[in-house]
This record gives sequence, C-alpha cells and structure tokens, in this order.
Amino acid sequence: MLAAEMQSADQYTQETLGLSATLLMERAALAVADVIEQKTKDCDHKLKVAVLCGNGNNGGDGLALGRILTERGCFVRFFMEKDPENASESNLYQRKVLTNAGYDSKFSYAFDETVVSQNFDVYVDALFGIGLKRNIVGNVAEWIRVVNRMPGLKVAVDIPSGVNTDTGEVMGVGFLADITVSFASAKRGHVLYPGRSYCGEVLIRKIGVEGESCGFTYTKEDAKKLLPKRFDSSNKGSYGKAGIIAGSAQTCGAAMLSVLGAFTMGPGYVKLLSDAQNRNPLMYHAPEALFYAYKGIPEDEKEEGDADLLAASLLPFKDCNAIAVGPGLGTGKAQEEFLMTIFEQVNVSTVLDADALTMVSENIKCKEALREFVKRLAKDDKYVIMTPHKREFAKLTGLSEKTSFRELLEVAAAYAEQYGVILVLKDACTMIFYPDGGCYMNQSGNPGMSTAGSGDVLTGMMVGLLAQMDAKQAASLAVYLHGLSGDAAANALSMHAMRASDIAKYASCVISELEK
Repeated sequence: MLAAEMQSADQYTQETLGLSATLLMERAALAVADVIEQKTKDCDHKLKVAVLCGNGNNGGDGLALGRILTERGCFVRFFMEKDPENASESNLYQRKVLTNAGYDSKFSYAFDETVVSQNFDVYVDALFGIGLKRNIVGNVAEWIRVVNRMPGLKVAVDIPSGVNTDTGEVMGVGFLADITVSFASAKRGHVLYPGRSYCGEVLIRKIGVEGESCGFTYTKEDAKKLLPKRFDSSNKGSYGKAGIIAGSAQTCGAAMLSVLGAFTMGPGYVKLLSDAQNRNPLMYHAPEALFYAYKGIPEDEKEEGDADLLAASLLPFKDCNAIAVGPGLGTGKAQEEFLMTIFEQVNVSTVLDADALTMVSENIKCKEALREFVKRLAKDDKYVIMTPHKREFAKLTGLSEKTSFRELLEVAAAYAEQYGVILVLKDACTMIFYPDGGCYMNQSGNPGMSTAGSGDVLTGMMVGLLAQMDAKQAASLAVYLHGLSGDAAANALSMHAMRASDIAKYASCVISELEK
C-alpha cells in the first residue's frame, strides 16, 4: 500500500464509515501494546518503556500507547517536543488526555542521552509514520542514532521513522526496528530495500481502516491455493505445452536452466528451440524436453538469416500454450529478424527476457513490432511479460543511471500501463507492474540468488506456469516460487555455495511442501 492509499483509506473510514480518528488511534495503540506485552512476557521486572513521539498522528499513536502501557503497570517515559508547532489535532488531544490523567510528569522535552540510555527495556518509535517526505536532520536524527545503539527491544509504529513509505529509501537516518507493527496492510517501504532491513519483523494488525490497495504480495498459503491442480483422469496433454526459444552455441547453459525451471512447474510438455550444438547437452541433462534446432541463423551472427527458414523454425511451436524468448539467444542481425518473426507468428502469451529485451531496447523495428504484437495478443486477453533487471529497464526507457528509485518505480508503473505489458522489474525485491495499475511486491528470496543464471531459471518457471494459467497470476506466482526455491537452496547449501541450477533443483522441495 502506498502512503496516499493509506491516507485515503483513513479518510474513507472516518468520513464514510463514521469511525473517528480518536477511535482508530486507540485501536492502533492497543494493537501495539498487545504486541509489546507478548514480546516481553518473560521480563522479570517492571517493564521500562521509552516512547519517542512526533507531532503528527503517528506521535498521537505513541502517546496513546504510552498511556495504555502505564495503565498496564509499565514505567513509561515520553520524549517529545514542547509546545509543538503544526501538531495534528489528534496529537494535541492525546497530550491533553495524558495531562488530565496526571501523566505529564513523564514528559521529557529535551532528549538527553544520559536519560534515554537508562536501561529501558523497550524503545518505541512514533516520530513520523507514513507521511514523511523529507530527510530527518538535526536533534531528531541524533535521537534516532542514539536509540539505535541501545540494547533494548525496538518497536516501530506503522513504519520505522526515516523509511520512505512508497520506495523503501532511507531519508537521512532510519530507526532500526526489531518489530514493526503496521495497520490495514503492508506498505511498500516494508518490502523494498533498504527499508526492509530497518523494519525487522513486520506484523500487520487490522484496526478497522477500510480501503483498497493497488499492491499485493503472497504467502505460502496463497501459493498453495494458486498452484495448478492435478487431477486423476489427466494425461500429458492436460497441463499445457511450454515453448522456450533460447541458447546460442556459446550459451547452452541459459537454455538448459530455462528448461529445468520450466519442468519444475509441471507443464505436460517443454519444447526448446536452440542452436543445433546444444542438442546433446540437453538430451543428457533434460531428456524429457523436445529439442528443435534453429533454421536460418548462421554461425556468424552478424550475417543475415533467411526469413523463410526462421519462420519455419516456429512450426513445431504452433501448439504451445505459452512461449519464452531470450535467454542466451544472442543479439545479431539474424536474431533481430527472428524476434520480429516471432512477434508476427506467435499467438500466445509470451515471456521476453535477456537478449530479447536487449534487441527491443536497441532496435526501433523490434520495438515497433513488439507494440503491434502486444496489441494483437490483447484482443484475446493474452499478454507479453517482460522481465528486465534495473539496468535492462533503464536501456528500455532511456533512464539515466542517476535516476532516483522513486522515479524508476513511477516510470515502471507508467510503462506497463502505456504499453499494455506485464513488467517484472527484477531486483532484491522484485516488483511486477500490471497494465491495470496493480502491483505485486515479492518477499521471498535471498542474496544467494544474485548469481548468473538465476534469471534464466525464473524465465523457465514463468513459462511453465504460463502454459497452465492466467498470465497475471503466472508472473507473480513464478516470482514468489522462484524466491522460495532460492531460500530452500540457501538453507541446504548456504547463500555462498548455491548456484542457479540449485534453485531449479530445490523448487521440487518447495512444491512438495506446498502440496502437503
């Protein structure tokens, strides 16, 4: 969920449903108090809590939280600004309640490091929340740095202060939380790096806020429900045919990894169109695949191919339910001609990766042919799925390397909507942007997956699912399962030792766990 979406949901809940801001604030504070109580249940002394409160509604949540914890027998100290300018109405209301209850003696208006470091068990960050739009500087920045060094449990209310809600960027300094208690739904800043590293364990609590979010993510329970079902009276023709067009003589591995990835998703057939020299390696490592050799791509990739022969190469793929193009394909003139032939001849949802994306970004004819291809597929509710990493996407759009992450996300969303494609922006947290404005944010995976060939396995997994299900679900489910498979490989082998082929290998373990 974006900051604007959450603010809109708050407004709708208050103005349309009639739940007051004060009631929502009390519910939020109660939710955080319950989490703190649960996480510190083994504490053998009176719990000491420091609450850092800003001037907005997030600070109001903190003030209400401190009052509730005091009522539950905790020692609470509030750190805040005295007589703040531009404080929110709800924040001022909570200050008044505390004063009326005689808790104003617990207010500290000067953030003295000797005071805040007096062995507090819990430090609560209620400084800024989701509305922060500027870098944190000055005294408050120093408050955060000091607390980050303290040994107590650190709890952020909604999102750690300093983490941008929409991009995950850290604005100046960020609160390093052990636990983040957020409301209604996860925010992008909880998922995207580097903000994700500041959030610790993210717990979502429902407090009555109603609203729609354009973003979503998956859990294992979601994946289990979405997996294509197997049924008793089936045969190999029941689960679709996946076609992969990949691999030059120099890059057999890319084709191989894509094939292995595709088989993990359970299609009835996997067909590979590749250089003739790749036949024997493929038959050794994946004898289940149906192999076809290119016709018309010369050994010298700079030469022209034969258009008729290239078109003939696609004949065995006419019955495929989905096709993936690009891994290790090469980028010569013949490959460009072949890509345009694919755009003219293919009539099923298609994954474009690696060299296919390079040719689209560098050749205006390929780009124009892709646009027509997307329009033609759209008439039958079929899609092109593009899977660039950030550098490839920058080449596709002409963005500078200095482009901010916020602008990159905005351009990615606009690109998917403008061109009608499903855009899989690969990164430490992969995001998928849909033509209708929706967005998937992936939370599976680990740094061990940053290795050559990982993307080829993802392409295979994606086309394997695409042969069996809706393109939007296939894209998001493939990314999630790819990450889970990487996690399984890392757990078994370590992040340092795992290879891309291990992601395909351990995908079977992940699917087995989900099926059970």
